[in-house]
Amino acid sequence: FHVAYKFLDNKWRFTTSEYDGLKGFISLLGLREGQVVADIGAGNGQFSFPFAEKVGPKGRVYAEEIDARELELIRYCIEKGGIKNIVPVLGVPTDFKLPPAELDTAFLIHVYRTILMGIDGEAPGQKETFLDGLLAGIGKALNEDGELVIVYRIDQRFGVTAGETAAALKKRGFRLAADKSDL
Repeated sequence: FHVAYKFLDNKWRFTTSEYDGLKGFISLLGLREGQVVADIGAGNGQFSFPFAEKVGPKGRVYAEEIDARELELIRYCIEKGGIKNIVPVLGVPTDFKLPPAELDTAFLIHVYRTILMGIDGEAPGQKETFLDGLLAGIGKALNEDGELVIVYRIDQRFGVTAGETAAALKKRGFRLAADKSDL
């Protein structure tokens, strides 16, 4: 992990205070040793690598991304860091390619709103159909007690509120376990 994260530090110039803030954020997520989680929309692995450290060698992190270039960077960091518990997954917008019924937690961090905004821009009127498929795919990947955690900055300018998100999830069979939108 440390070698991989050092590479990211050098490339993106993350500062120590940013990394400390990231550690604080991740501690709020309640990750535990041995968990199997997915970082959906992993990007450059900013969350995947700290997740891997938290779940430890007995856990696993699926770093799912639809951009093959981002996965190349994640693979490079995995190799350089000798990391054994991150599995890069090249998904497509309609299929995350995650194993069925395996995940303790699926994370959408700063991704949910982006997905919805993209769908509205590219295929107006298709949001509901797309959400059906997106959330059904996540639901299939979660184990019986699995959780979906959605993290995004609530901003009225983007038209995605916590209430709308909760309603969309409830409509598709998800149950709200906690709302931490006041953090």
